[in-house]
Amino acid sequence: MTIGTGITVLGERTFLNCKKLETVIFAGTPTLTTIGKGAFYSCEALTAIEIPASVEIIGSGAFNGCIELATITFAEGSKLTTIEGSAFYNCKKLTSIDLPETLTTLGHKEINYMEEEVEQGSVFSGCGLTSLHLPTSLEHIYGGGHVANCPLTSLTMDDTGGWQDYFSPKGSNAIVSMSNSTLVIGCAATKNLDNLQFVGAEAFWGESQPFSLTLTSNAPASNES
Repeated sequence: MTIGTGITVLGERTFLNCKKLETVIFAGTPTLTTIGKGAFYSCEALTAIEIPASVEIIGSGAFNGCIELATITFAEGSKLTTIEGSAFYNCKKLTSIDLPETLTTLGHKEINYMEEEVEQGSVFSGCGLTSLHLPTSLEHIYGGGHVANCPLTSLTMDDTGGWQDYFSPKGSNAIVSMSNSTLVIGCAATKNLDNLQFVGAEAFWGESQPFSLTLTSNAPASNES
């Protein structure tokens, strides 16, 4: 499939269940800004894709079930700001990904059938990721289970010592919110976490791999889990 200049949005479920789609090429100077919800859902033969620099949003479930997708690259000068929930869910062959330093939002909020606002996570749940480094540009993390059941040995995020809220304590394999001392993203490799006040809602949601974690804190226990 070749997508030419002039296309700005891939709508919801554009290539849903195109199980023999192997290659996607963005020709010319891409103008695509949005890869919509479920755009490549269950494209089981797709092995690699380069996301054009013009893309700002990858919608929920955009590459969900792309079980052969092993390589995702972002073109130089990427403008990506948002990766919505379940975007790369169950991409089993994806062992690494280099996220652009423009990314501000992981997961998303939506109104469910009961007209309640809920947060959706699980961006990389079920992937083959062995390591994940999140950019310091992140400002919002919604939902949980972002790395559930990934065989991670390393989950990191730099601490710039500046304005950023999220960071990864050295050797912890976890993402913590500095402003409220809350564990935001955990995984089976999470360890060595001290002086937290809260374990955030859904921090380990969906994690079925066995693990052991000891938390030490003088703060009162949280009602969240």
